[in-house]
Order: sequence, then structure tokens, then C-alpha cells
Amino acid sequence: MSKNFYNNYKDNDPISTINNIRNILSNQGILPIEANWFNSVDGFYSVNLKLPSLDIFTNGKGVTNEYALASAYGEFMERLQNQMIYRGRFDFSYDTENYKDFIYSPDEVYLDIENILNGEFNGYKVYLPPEEKPKINYDVINKWQCINNFNLSSKILGIPFYSLKEDTLYYVPLSISDFYYSTNGMCAGNTTEEALVEGLCEIFERYVKFKILDDFIVPPNIPIEYIKEFKIPYNMIQEFEDVSNFKIIVKDCSLGKGLPVVAVAVVDTINQKYFWSFGSHPVFEIALTRTLTELLQGKDVHNIDSLMDFKYLNKSIKNTSNKLNAFIDGTGYFPVQCFSNNSSYEFSEYKDMRNKSNKDLFKYTIDILKTMDYDLLLRDVSFMGFPSFQIIIPTMSEVITTEEIDFETLTNRANIKKILKNLNSASFEELQLVIDYIEKFNYNNNDSLTSFLNLPFTDMFSWHNLRTDLFISAAYYKMGNLEKSHTAMNRFINEMGPSIGTALNTYYKCIRDSIGAKIDNLSEERTKEYLNIFYDIETLESVIEQLGKPDEIFSWFGDLNCFHCNNCNFNDTCHYTKLEKLHKTVKNLYFKNHINQLDNKSYFL
Repeated sequence: MSKNFYNNYKDNDPISTINNIRNILSNQGILPIEANWFNSVDGFYSVNLKLPSLDIFTNGKGVTNEYALASAYGEFMERLQNQMIYRGRFDFSYDTENYKDFIYSPDEVYLDIENILNGEFNGYKVYLPPEEKPKINYDVINKWQCINNFNLSSKILGIPFYSLKEDTLYYVPLSISDFYYSTNGMCAGNTTEEALVEGLCEIFERYVKFKILDDFIVPPNIPIEYIKEFKIPYNMIQEFEDVSNFKIIVKDCSLGKGLPVVAVAVVDTINQKYFWSFGSHPVFEIALTRTLTELLQGKDVHNIDSLMDFKYLNKSIKNTSNKLNAFIDGTGYFPVQCFSNNSSYEFSEYKDMRNKSNKDLFKYTIDILKTMDYDLLLRDVSFMGFPSFQIIIPTMSEVITTEEIDFETLTNRANIKKILKNLNSASFEELQLVIDYIEKFNYNNNDSLTSFLNLPFTDMFSWHNLRTDLFISAAYYKMGNLEKSHTAMNRFINEMGPSIGTALNTYYKCIRDSIGAKIDNLSEERTKEYLNIFYDIETLESVIEQLGKPDEIFSWFGDLNCFHCNNCNFNDTCHYTKLEKLHKTVKNLYFKNHINQLDNKSYFL
């Protein structure tokens, strides 16, 4: 057992890492808290780290609680310095969006369509994913602009990356970074080399996962005799199986190309369920250990809700949603052949990289890329003082293709967000657009309309009660379609009634039945005569009064006045000002600590 293994091949011990990041954050008034610890099996620890007043969090995992917490803090710095911890999830005012005269970073540029299609801007290259380049045209770029309409400009933001193979800068359109790569390749670590090994291995891991899904590759089992040579992961497997009804199968996912990737398939033979976890690191013990701890990140071994029902599926699983599920949360159906012993290539022992430094491991991973003839684009975002990066490996790290991007849905969702923020003045056509979107994607009554608003509301925000069918009923009532309004309200009551309490359930039943009376053209007096048998007169009169003003049906939810917090009725139940303060803090630090991306060349010398 190497000395480095006991330190997880980190260039600092976990307590020092935690204290270092805490100091960086606390100096800026950023104070995340620890929540939701899990440790249902010895050697499996995970934790949730979050900002208490905002829906901002990261997760960490490890073989001890210290490593799990250090992992969570490391991911927090990775996501914060890449701004993915809130970018795209929340909206900002125009002034905040343009604070310090930049949107994303001080070195950003505005690219027009010709720059992107011609691949050149101010003497540097403009990047398009090689396999997607033939598919990206004026129409596609216009759709990017409609969705990411920064600064109301007709141009697209571009951010510089250093190209290892070309030894120059590439301006990567921010839409490319967001759509095609998402968080894949974002990384952080105690040192540059540690961070970059993490980022490269994450890309390797997901590349292999997608290759298995797309090409129906069958990875070979790793013999238990080989795993026994590595005490810590072997004991973790034994402990996991001893306290559960699960069987663990370890797979060599090197693809026969020396990629340092392993997978673990957890199989529940009693309930016919399974879950796949992938991990990567040049040191086999670390790769397998991380793959195992991933299994119980945020989970209890006795209640793993991410297990997939086994289905004898073959080529029918090759679809975008399955691929994205595998990327986002590890769920996803795998070809039945993957469980077979009839593998696509033979298992060979992993190269022994124990007792190597992270500088050695970084060189090793770069050599793998060079052998496979891949380029590497690197962006340094360590402006807060903790090494953090974004890596792009063209044709390897893409998580989606142009054909798989649903521009219509993304555009509609952007429009819906605007409509809901001005709900009381929404036209009939706009209300119908929201209804169509909800019905197209089968949102259920547990979903609140607040999920569309991209704002950090508290649990006390009244719109949380505006569930999908309740909204649909109110919208159709305002539009004069009483039959559809009645149907939606009845569906809401049937599905949500038992969970909302007797008094509120009675109130909504009274609304439903009053709408029914209107459908039958009953007078107000006859409506009271019939319904007063079942509802008290105060409730009935309140409902009748409310339904008497269809144009004001949404007024009881109140008016949002976004980005004018001092004049908004919901100022007490929305934490936008805290979110804005966080974003401005990040932008201030970015403005003060400019990074020349050409300097990234030094990491490869």
C-alpha cells in the first residue's frame, strides 16, 4: 500500500483543504453549512454542503468524513469559480448582469455569426466542436442567441481557452460551453496538477460511459483475485454486500485502450433492480474506491432510490434522455449485454501508478490523450485563489449533439419564465403557451410554478402552492373555458386533496363546484341554495366573489416586481438580494484577478 493512497493522492490533507477553502470563502462573507450526512456502510461517507438561504449546494464523498467534506468544499470552489453554482439557474437584473462591464468574465469577447462560422476573431481561433461544426449554421447560432440573450446583444459571448495542440487561444462561444459540455471537465484541487488530473479523469469516465451506451460495448469483469490485492476497496465491497441484499460486479472500462476507468454494477436480485457507477483515476485503488463511494453519495444503503428496474432492453435504450440521465445523476438504462461475461475486449491489469506524484499522474493522463491524438483546451478560473479549471477535449467530452438540443423547448421555457413573472397581465395566448408546455412534459401536481421562475424563493413563498393543475384551472377560468377549468380543478383535488389539509381541500372543492354551477348557468342565488348544504356560507360567498372577477383570478397570488425588491410584495420570501450580493462578490474578485489564458502553456512544459 503506497503512502499516497492513504492521502487519496491529494496534495494536502483533508483538514488543511477544508480550512483553506473556508478561509477563502469566509473572507468574502460566503459561509456554506454542512447538511445531510450519510454513512450507512463503514467506509462510505457523503455530505451536502449548501448556502442556507439560497438553493445552492454541492456534494462530497469519501472513505472518511474528512475526505467527504473536503470533496464537497473542493466541488464548491470548482462550481463557484466556474459560476456554474448559480449560472443558468437564477436570473439577475440588467445592472447586475453587466456589473463591472462584463457578463461572465473580464476577458470575454462578443462574437458575431461570421466570427463563429469563419472560426477567427482578432487573430485567434473561434472554437466549434469538430463533429458538430458541419451542423452549426446561421439558424443554430440564432437559436443560441435567443436563449442566451445576454446584454440584449445580437452577438454571442466568447471566452478564451488555451489549446495544447495548437499552442494558441481559442474563443469558445459560451453557448458551446453550456450546451455541449455543461460541467464536464470542470475541476478543482489543492494544486494545479491535482485539479487537472481530476478534470481529465472525469472526462475519461463520462466518455467511456457514453461509448458503452452508444456502441453497446461489453466491459469485462475484473477478477476478485485481482481486487483482493487492494485492501481498502476490497473491504468496502465486502462490507457493502454484508449489510445489504446487493451484489457488486466490478468492470474494467478501459475500452482496451488503457483509459483509467472502472465501473461498479450494483445488482438487487430480490427486486430485479440495478445501478451503475463509474469512476476514473490513474491509480486503480483510487478509481475503484471513488466508484464505490459514488454509490452511496447522498443515499442510505437500505433506501437507494436511484436503482433502475431491470428490463430486457437492447438498442431501444439508445436515446438522448437516457444518455442525459446517465450524465446528470447516474441513472440510465444499460444494455443487457453489459452484465454478460462475453466481453468486447479482454481484461488486462492496470498500469501500476502507485507512489507517483500528481505531476507524474498529470503527465500520464496527458500522454494518454496524445497517444489517442486528442487536443486539450484549458481555461484557468482560479481567481479566488484555489486552483480551478475547465477542460474541453474535442470529440471526447461533449455530452450532447446539435440534433439532441431541443431549442424549441428551451425557447418556450425562456418565454414561460417571462410570462409567469407578469402573470396578472398575461394574455390568453400566453396563458395557453404555459398550459401547453406543462401538458407536453407531463408535469405533475407536486410541481410548483415557482420552478420556472429562476429565483431563490424561501419555503414561505405563497406561489409554492400554485401547483400545475391549480394554475391550469385558474388560467382556463380566466380564458372563459369553464369545462377545462373544472376538469383541471377536479384533477388537482383528486391528486393533491389528501396532502393539503381538510380546510384547504374543502375550499378548492367549493371552487370546483361553483365552476360546475356556472357551467350549468345557475344564478348566484340558486348556486348558494345548492352548495350551502355542503359548504359554510362564508367560504361559499368568498369563492363566489372571487369567481365573479375572471380577469383578476391571479391577483390573489400577488404581483411579482422582479429586481425592484424594495417595491415587491414578496421581498420577505425571496432571497434575490443575497444572490445578487454573492454574484457581485464573485465578479469583483474576477475583475481584480485577471488570468491570461496563454499562461496555461506553462502547465505542460
